[in-house]
Parts: sequence; C-alpha cells; structure tokens
Amino acid sequence: MLDRFNWRITVCLLLVGSSWVWAFVGGPMAALWPSIVALGTVMLVKRVFLGLVMGAFSGVLILNGGNPWVATVSLVEAHLIPSFGNEWKMGALVFTLVLGGFAGVIERGGGLMSLVRRFLNTSDPRQVEGVSVGLGLICFFDGLTNSLIVGRLLRGFCDRAGVARAKLAYIVDTTSSAVACLAFISTWIAYQLAMIQEGFRLAGRETHTVPYGLFFRSIPYNFYCWFSLILLVIVVWKRWDIGPMKRAKVYGPEMLDEASSENVTGGLWWRAIVPLGVLVVSIFVGIYVDGSRLLDADLWPISGKGIAAAFGASGAALVLVVSGVVASIVALICYPGGSQRDRGLKAYTDGVLMLLQP
Repeated sequence: MLDRFNWRITVCLLLVGSSWVWAFVGGPMAALWPSIVALGTVMLVKRVFLGLVMGAFSGVLILNGGNPWVATVSLVEAHLIPSFGNEWKMGALVFTLVLGGFAGVIERGGGLMSLVRRFLNTSDPRQVEGVSVGLGLICFFDGLTNSLIVGRLLRGFCDRAGVARAKLAYIVDTTSSAVACLAFISTWIAYQLAMIQEGFRLAGRETHTVPYGLFFRSIPYNFYCWFSLILLVIVVWKRWDIGPMKRAKVYGPEMLDEASSENVTGGLWWRAIVPLGVLVVSIFVGIYVDGSRLLDADLWPISGKGIAAAFGASGAALVLVVSGVVASIVALICYPGGSQRDRGLKAYTDGVLMLLQP
C-alpha cells in the first residue's frame, strides 16, 4: 500500500513540476494547468487540502516564470497572508466552521431523525425519495453537511423501501449543491459574497460594492440550479431511474443497517426546527438592522424597498458569523439535557473538525 501511495505522490510532484514548462510556453493550457494539478492531486491521493495547495503553487510558479523560490514567497506574501486580512473571506471561513458545528448538533440531537420518522410511516419508495428531497431542502445551510446528514439519516429507510443507494446519492447531491447555491443563508453564499467583494476590489470599485444586493438579483439567472431541482422533482414523482440507477444494487430490508441512527440521540422535531428558525430570523434581522444603520435610515416602518436597500448595504460578513454563533447556542440549549449535554458539545466539535479534515 505504501508503494502505491508513493507512486501517486510522485505523479503529483511531476504534475506540479510540469508547471515550469507552461511558465515558458504560455498559452491557454497555462491558465488551465493549476486546476488540472489540483484535480489530479485530489483524485490520486484523496486529499482535498493537498490538492488545493498543489494547484495554488502551480499557479504562482507559472506566474513567476518558473522560479520556485519566488513562487513560494509570492504564494505566502501576495495570496495567503492578504486573505487572512480580508473581512469577507475570514467571515466566510468562520461562518463555515460555525455552521459545521451547528449541523453536527442538530443531527445528533435527534430532531431531524424525528422529522424523518414523522413523515415516513410507510415503505413507499416515492414517499421515501420525497422525504429525502424535503430533508435536503431543510438542510440548506451547507452543501457538505447536507450530504452527510441526509445520506446518513435516509440510507436505512431507502434500503427498507427498495430504493437504490445510487438513487439516494443523486437526490442528496442535487439538493445539497443546488439548494446551497440558491439559499440566501449558506456557507457557499458566504463564499460567493466574499468573491463579489474581492472582484469589486480588484476592479477598483470597492466603494460601489453591494454583495448581497447583487446576489439576490442573480438568483433568477442561476439556471443550472433551477433546472437541476426541476429535473429532481420529475425524477422522484415519475419514479424515473436514470442510467446506472437502473442497474444499481438494492439492498432490501434484510440489509437494513443502523447507520441512520448511529450516534443520534432520541429527540423531538423541534430540537432541529427551533435552531434553524433562529438561524434564519437572526440573519434576516441582523442584516436589516446593520444595513439600516449604515444607511442611517429608520428601522420602522418596514417596507419591501427598505429591506432591499438594507440587504444591499449591509456588510453581512459579521452578521452571518454572529447569527451562526447564536443559532449554535440555541441548538446546544435544545439538545437533550442531563447526561446527554456533554455529547452535544462533542457533536459541535466533531462538526467543526469534519470540515477541517485535509
């Protein structure tokens, strides 16, 4: 196994070393090569963080004429260090970690499992798939945690209903990515807002930045996400198995595992819904108050025009983080008490560490 891993590392280093060639040759491939290096590294060694570092180094190597020393200094001084001083980028990073812990708490608290069992009182395949879609819409706040939560909670139910896990994987992937891109509250949206801010800064028009306003106006034009969700509804409603889903193995009730409830505390549905409600309301209120303050406008009376103006003017980065912390505290309070309380804190740290894994 070690020898196989060593040859993979060797191939990755050769991919990075090839950047030296493109630094002199140039052309369209030079622009694509860092992405190829990153993807190739991830596929070979199964380490996302390492792939991103390799891809970034490949890019700065090409930009600096193939000089490895200058490229290393440039990567740290011109790209990494300035990112830590950017409010929007740091806000997106912290918000992502906070929501990772938040997701861990509401999953382990049993509220989501209680919701699933409340609506899944039969083994009808269409109903199981529909609940999978519904739970994916509820877990709108992060694509990664969405996939993990929905997949873990529903795979046992899918086995019992005769739904292939490949079909569940399609449902989970579609809801996690599309919903996270369209929801106004998610870790992906926090990243997009940071990129909007960065684009305006590079264009020298930072004072004209209205990240949230631009994002809201872009939602109707996110055709990929809308079409993906429409197709998903058709696939579930018509029980349409596409491609490999027709041939995928169906485990059946005899293979039903306990993964759906592994490490999940028994709980009531409100243990999940209340923290999610607090997250949504606190972000809405926080952005409205922050935007009104920056505009020096009256909070009352509330109007549609005032809300749009407040969302366009709000800094949002700090609001997202504070709202995530408040929702996490509420989730911990809602977590089953008594001897279970320590498990809530562990669930939070596990959720954060999951996102930090290389």
